[in-house]
Amino acid sequence: MNRFKAKNSSSTAINKQLMRQQLADHLEQIDWDVAATLTFRDDINEETTRKILSKFWHRVDRHIFKNAASRYNKRVVRVNFVEGDDYKRYHVHLLAKSPRNLSPQKFMALLELFWAEMPHTGFQNEYIDKDNPRFDSRGWTLYCSKSFSAYDTDAWDTASTHLAEPTENTNL
Repeated sequence: MNRFKAKNSSSTAINKQLMRQQLADHLEQIDWDVAATLTFRDDINEETTRKILSKFWHRVDRHIFKNAASRYNKRVVRVNFVEGDDYKRYHVHLLAKSPRNLSPQKFMALLELFWAEMPHTGFQNEYIDKDNPRFDSRGWTLYCSKSFSAYDTDAWDTASTHLAEPTENTNL
């Protein structure tokens, strides 16, 4: 008797959908006000994609929070998903919460500016804020996490994601 049976494809699909649903439910608790898809004009690999994304967020955090970004680990609240493979160019889906001192529109303009300065980045990017009629937090959460499942969690770029709300520090 073979103890290692292949998983039933219908149960695998249910597990994948359940995991994605649980992630979306968790992410929906954050009041996201910016969603974006960031592209690359060059055909780069996943490692380079993740390095560029990390450098991008480092620059954004440093610009917004100045020295507090490094001294107190102040970060923009965001979640990033990297998508692509050998047959489809890598790109990034993200959800972010605008810092208190920036409107969603100004924050998006800042993201556009910094993304355009990164190497290999593309021009077919999409930025949507909560005032846009197409902005649907639940829809974007599900769309961003479409590659995430119980069996493939690599799409979620945990290195550049920051989910904790920054704590107030009166010394800043």
